[in-house]
Amino acid sequence: EEYSDSDNVFDSSSDENSSSEEESNSDSIEDDSSEESIQQVKVTFKQDGQMDIVKTLKQGETLTDIPMPISKMGYMVEWNTVDFINITEDMTVYAVETAKTYTVVLNANGGSVTQTTITVTYGQAYKLMIPTKENKVFDGWFYNGIHISLSGIWEIDTDEAEVTLIAEWSNGGWTGNY
Repeated sequence: EEYSDSDNVFDSSSDENSSSEEESNSDSIEDDSSEESIQQVKVTFKQDGQMDIVKTLKQGETLTDIPMPISKMGYMVEWNTVDFINITEDMTVYAVETAKTYTVVLNANGGSVTQTTITVTYGQAYKLMIPTKENKVFDGWFYNGIHISLSGIWEIDTDEAEVTLIAEWSNGGWTGNY
C-alpha cells in the first residue's frame, strides 16, 4: 500500500492501484525530465558594502521584482542594467555610484562677485570666490544658516540641483576717532 500511495503522487489521474513498478518508474522519470527542461536562471544584484541579493526565475521570464540599490549620501546609485526582459542565462548586476553635481549660485547679498555660479561635485575639491562690498567685511558664505568654507571638499548633499550660498557682511574693524 505504501507503494501505491507514492504511485498516486506521480500519477494522480490513475484510479487503479495496479500499476506495475516499471510503469511507475517510467512515470516518475518523465516527470523529473519535464521539470529539468524548465531551466532556472539567477540574477545577482551586487553593491559594495551590502549583501548580494539573488533572484531566481524561469529561463525566458521577465524579472519584475527588482530591488532598489541602497542610497549613499552625495551619490546617485543605480543598477548598471535595467533590462530584465526575457532572461535566458544567469546575470550579475552591479550598483554604480555617481557623485552628484550641483550648480552653486553665489548671492553676494548687496556686494559683488566676479563669478555668480560654479559647478561642484560631491566629494571633490572646490574654491569659492570672495565677494566685495563697500565699507563691509566679508564674513563668509552661508547655506541654510551654516557657514561654508571658501575651499575644501564639497560635502553638502541635497536633492536640489541648485544650491544658493549667501554672503554675510559685517561692519568689521574698529570705528571712531582716536
